[in-house]
Amino acid sequence: MPKMPLRKSHIPVKYFSGRLKEQNGEQENYYYNIIKAKNLAEAEKFYDEYAKTFYSDDEVEKNGDGYDFFGGTLYVEVMSVSPTTKKEWLKEQFIGHFLTASRKRA
Repeated sequence: MPKMPLRKSHIPVKYFSGRLKEQNGEQENYYYNIIKAKNLAEAEKFYDEYAKTFYSDDEVEKNGDGYDFFGGTLYVEVMSVSPTTKKEWLKEQFIGHFLTASRKRA
């Protein structure tokens, strides 16, 4: 049987989890999300662009591993990008939510 050409929907994709840190003075905020990408390099490129455009400031400046916005008032950095599955990522979010909620009650 002849091999069928791969359609776009047959190109294997993987899931990648990304974590960004936003530094606003003494306050730190973390953002977690999941994307589909062909490989780690593509996922890292996506998250770097995401950090670079986190705010729509035209005067964004590269600073170490991250980006300064509004003259250095805010800083956004990609903390990690790693392969995952939907199930693993949802489990991490679920557990993280309850750990954070239990700390707030204590």
